[in-house]
This record gives sequence, C-alpha cells and structure tokens, in this order.
Amino acid sequence: AHGGCRQPETGTCNELSGCVSACPAWDNDCYDTCWGFAGSMAPYQFDALGGCTMVMCKHCWDGEGDDDGDECYQACLQNECLDEFASCLLFDGHLSCTQAYECVNGCEEDDYACGDACVLAMTIPAYKAALAWEACMLPLCPDSMPEEEQEACKAEVAQGECADVHVGCFGPCEPFCSQIQTCGPDNCTGVCGICQEGTWCGNGFECLPL
Repeated sequence: AHGGCRQPETGTCNELSGCVSACPAWDNDCYDTCWGFAGSMAPYQFDALGGCTMVMCKHCWDGEGDDDGDECYQACLQNECLDEFASCLLFDGHLSCTQAYECVNGCEEDDYACGDACVLAMTIPAYKAALAWEACMLPLCPDSMPEEEQEACKAEVAQGECADVHVGCFGPCEPFCSQIQTCGPDNCTGVCGICQEGTWCGNGFECLPL
C-alpha cells in the first residue's frame, strides 16, 4: 500500500523518507515495503541524512536545547546537515536559483503546491544559494512589511549588506559547460543538461543508468 504504483527499486530518497514516516511505529513490514521500492541511491542518501541528524541534531530532543524541538530540528537541518538534507529531500533538479524564483513568482498567490514544485525542481547549489540570500535578507526585510516597502528594502540590501549572497543566487554569472558535459553543474547554480528518467548524472558530467 505504501509503495503505490511505483515500480520496485526506483523510489527517490524523498519518497523513501515519506513512506517510512507514514508507517506506524515499529511496523517492520511497512518499513520493508518502503525499502523495497527504494532506488539504488536512496538508501545511502537516507542513511547519510539520518546519521548526520543523529549526531548533529540530538540536542533538539535531549533537553539540552532551549528551542522548541521541531523548530530546533528544522534549524539544525539547514545549518548542520544541509548537504545531506538537500541530497535526500530535494530531487536535485534543474532550476537555477534565479529560475526557481521566477518559477515561484509565476504561481498563483495561494498555490502552495506550485511553489513546492518549484523548490523541488531546484539544483542543490541553487537551494543553498536561495537559503543564504533569504537568511541575510529576511531579518532586514521581513514579510510583515507592506509589499512595496519590502521590495524596496530587498533592492537596497541586495546592493548593501546582502550583496554577496544576492550575487550568489541572482548573478551576474556566466554559465560554463564543457563540450563533454551532458549534465552536471554550470557554475551558476544551474545545470548543463537534464538526464532522462532511469539515468542519473554520474561523474558530474554524464548521464548513466541507475
């Protein structure tokens, strides 16, 4: 039931995480079903994320932290386990940081599913660049501001306190792809090509079978 219509051994780490989270506690048969639908990379990514959070985020649940457990855990994911989090819970897609913001801005105001789809389509470098920009910008230009005032504030901090991270997300940046690249990073948070379903970007530049 938890595998749905997905074929065995093709599930992403994101899907594996969601499947396991939906299982009743200590339901090993359910866990086994989830793992049976995991693709070749998913278990390694899932274990890497779990290992990082067990070590780096244990203070969120052992009474040592002052914050709410869930808020503490989310902050820890972003600050201590970002690579593992992004590799597992994002699809490592094809949108650059700029393209992702354009995607979100094209969604209807209350269409959260559209916004989530834009985020899931980001590359991992794009996601990290967006986090860096918002971590710098939002404390200075909070969402509680009137829209026009916030936009003016963003433009100001993009030239001032947050200039470096703004460039990291929005450029200017000249993409570079070598002649042998069919996929992989373009050095501007985007990609040089998209691998077809059933393949993945191996060696950072070529699409290989899963």
